[in-house]
Amino acid sequence: MRILWLSHFVPYPPRGHGTLQRTHNLLKAVASRHEVHLLALCPPSTLPSADAVREAKRELSKFGASVEIFVLPSDPYRARRAFGAALAFLRPTSFWEHWFWSAPAFERLQQLARSNTFDLFHLETLFLAPYRRAVPDVPVVLSHHNVESQVLASRAAGERRRWLRLFLQREAKKVAARERSLAPNVAQNIVVSDLDSSRLYELAPTNAITTVPNGVDIEYFRANGTDSAKPGTLIFVGGMDWFPNRDAMELFVAEIWPALLSDDSNRRMTVVGRKPPPAVVAAARDPRFRVLGFVDDVRPHLEDASICVCPIRLGGGTRLKILDALAMSRPLVSTEFGVEGLGLTEGEHYLSASSPADFVRQIRRLEADPALRRRLGDAGRDIVARRYAWPRVAESLEEAYAKALRRA
Repeated sequence: MRILWLSHFVPYPPRGHGTLQRTHNLLKAVASRHEVHLLALCPPSTLPSADAVREAKRELSKFGASVEIFVLPSDPYRARRAFGAALAFLRPTSFWEHWFWSAPAFERLQQLARSNTFDLFHLETLFLAPYRRAVPDVPVVLSHHNVESQVLASRAAGERRRWLRLFLQREAKKVAARERSLAPNVAQNIVVSDLDSSRLYELAPTNAITTVPNGVDIEYFRANGTDSAKPGTLIFVGGMDWFPNRDAMELFVAEIWPALLSDDSNRRMTVVGRKPPPAVVAAARDPRFRVLGFVDDVRPHLEDASICVCPIRLGGGTRLKILDALAMSRPLVSTEFGVEGLGLTEGEHYLSASSPADFVRQIRRLEADPALRRRLGDAGRDIVARRYAWPRVAESLEEAYAKALRRA
């Protein structure tokens, strides 16, 4: 197949947030078997220098038939977003569709469509919907990393600031309208979990929905075979520029961490992930609470930890960082929301906690039972290897492409 792939970010380097890792690995796998032409938009904060852009293009060109990067003039996740949000409130289309718009990228897509015959047009997010007009006669595969309207509605429900709550509520309605209009009219919708499939179908009924789960490099994320975990050491991994992760860690430092220390003052906590919020940074004044920010290699920190915690309480999609931890055979204590869509069984693959008291109880239980820690770690590694290794996940994407061609 000849595939035209449009992404709202540059999928390189393959580290950092989970969406980037997912796109990089799926793109690499598909490009090994098909001719893929990638156009990637580049918000300034993701690759901040011309050298970084050139390096990304060089590395991605090793497996893509062609790679073009379009640097956006501004970034939807920087301080100037407040002005853009005010303007977006009056527009019929969403804030993110506005920010991810590039006239040069649109014109280039038109040129490619006129001079080449493509089998599929892969759109990496709903927010790229306006670009569909540039390639009107090619079947579209639309990727949903989350059911975006549901994520926005969840954020609005938990937002205390009235102006932001109203903005998010309006955005959720606009995005839901886009999902309802677009999802039934593409050749195939890609979602990351069966739960998201149900959510999307409820909003926009269509039989063109395929689950392509998140994945993990099971050779890269592998325990070293020795029990190097430090007793009483907990870890959370996740970029806090994604709101559900930030919300989770703000909840953790406000309510869960004090309860854990009250139960055992010798516990230690490590937080790994880009852009920790002020409340999390402030918690690091206590030497027992380490905030590392972004790290190039998270594996040593996972090796050090005896237990991985995930207090996420809103969002969508699936938690790729949880898959990394499970692949490293780390026992997990998580909210049910944190593991939704992963097909994990409570008591077999993880322990569930829904309150600070629950986290204390389950962590204490694991600390007191080495056999339980090993059993959960082994079961987590096993399910990840069977279901979520990237080659297996890429097969699911190719199946979705075949469905798209048949439907078209």
